[in-house]
Amino acid sequence: MEDFSEETEAEKYYSREEMQKFREYVKSLPKSTYTLGILLHSYIVARIGETRALTWDDFNAQTGELTIWHEIIQERQGEKARVDKDVPHTKSCKGQGRRTIALPDEAINVIEELRKINGDKKYMLNGCRNAKFSIPANKINEHIKSYCEACGIIYRSSHKFRFYGISSLYDAGVAEEKIQYTAGHTDRKMTQHYDKSRNIRKKVSKEDMKALL
Repeated sequence: MEDFSEETEAEKYYSREEMQKFREYVKSLPKSTYTLGILLHSYIVARIGETRALTWDDFNAQTGELTIWHEIIQERQGEKARVDKDVPHTKSCKGQGRRTIALPDEAINVIEELRKINGDKKYMLNGCRNAKFSIPANKINEHIKSYCEACGIIYRSSHKFRFYGISSLYDAGVAEEKIQYTAGHTDRKMTQHYDKSRNIRKKVSKEDMKALL
């Protein structure tokens, strides 16, 4: 199960206006593994470990499709040390976690820019030429925070990009089974958790509370 903390509805989601402002700012920055990787993450409704695990073999340039089937996790080594490990499954640990998604042109363009930087490396988001794995999740979040501060929006972690993406698919009227597949969820209720409109409707209004009087 994915871990969710208690948040207000405003804190849970980037609005469309915020996401547009964020993306435009990041696009204005010099192209790097971080700027391009964060843009890509904002387009693909993936967990951060799945985005970090993307290799060039996962992208079909002919069809413009991306297959998400593995992720990078942190595994404890010794008492304190943690090391990255690429595991052959997603967080669901079941077949439903594997999915092939058609990418929008914006995401394909980002991948092609990443290829210019990291095309000779295993991972799309390799941190440097000799790095075994891609850029660290905590560094990604540090960059997201600095970008949010620079463009004047509330900072939310990389996981909130996933909230934004799934909620946007619901808002666009995409069938729930397609959204569940794209998100890699084994349980429909987990997918529904990300639906902003559904969750807002659950809130009890001031008018509703008059029933207590």
